[in-house]
Amino acid sequence: MLELGKYEKELHEKVGEEVYKNNIDVLVTVGTLAKYIAKKAEELGMSKDKIFMYDTKEDAVQKIKNIIEENDYILVKASNSMKFDEITAKIEG
Repeated sequence: MLELGKYEKELHEKVGEEVYKNNIDVLVTVGTLAKYIAKKAEELGMSKDKIFMYDTKEDAVQKIKNIIEENDYILVKASNSMKFDEITAKIEG
């Protein structure tokens, strides 16, 4: 989502709206722009204790590994330029 130009803030906020509307249990974000996702989800009513914002993929992976339970589903959404496939590999590995 880094390639969105002038719409980047608005579209990240829309993701936050969808997180809230779809009753997502936990939100883990990585990076500066992803903070708009977290802030919008919180603004709409998602509990602060279910939102985790990180600057690095490594910190996010550590958090996910600490909270993931058997039969949990994880959606990893990002720009390919952020190489988030590394997150899925580390979680699976």
